Amino acid sequence: SVSRRLATLWVYGLDTQFIRKDADDIMSATAAQVQQASQRYLAPDKMTVVAVGEDKVVHEQFAPFSLPVVDAPKP
Repeated sequence: SVSRRLATLWVYGLDTQFIRKDADDIMSATAAQVQQASQRYLAPDKMTVVAVGEDKVVHEQFAPFSLPVVDAPKP
């Protein structure tokens, strides 16, 4: 929310113009910069994807990505 963001800026002593600069920086990022950042900071082998839905649908939708699908035990 906006109020939470403004409160965070106040706590860290940042000017409210930080929001505008931050948004401008995000919007001006190129695809190459995003790819470079993702390679630097994200580790796909350590990520977990949680999907909720019908078993058949989830399996079908995950199939193209070759991700292992582990079914949770039924309650």
